[in-house]
Amino acid sequence: WAQTTHGGSAGVFDKLNSFYARTNHPLFKPCFALARAANLQAPIGRPPRPTRLPGRSDDVVIVSAYRTAVGRAGRGGFKDTPVDDLLAPVVERILAETKVSPADIGDF
Repeated sequence: WAQTTHGGSAGVFDKLNSFYARTNHPLFKPCFALARAANLQAPIGRPPRPTRLPGRSDDVVIVSAYRTAVGRAGRGGFKDTPVDDLLAPVVERILAETKVSPADIGDF
């Protein structure tokens, strides 16, 4: 119905935008996903996928997840421990577990 009668995601987006402009009611404000689908001229019902090229140097890759000890805002047992000392064992374990080269890591 929305695809054929109202011109798909772009038509629905335009209609909601006009209602929102007239009423300023948040019910009519188009969501980000609809705006992106309208911009890509994607049919309604298909989740829009952002364009991505694999293998770019700025790709973010999560290879593991660990956490360090947590203390209470300056009153815990680790309050005088430097952050690097807390992070070093975690980084060593991640590198050993994942076999990722330290040269390939840009940021933690």
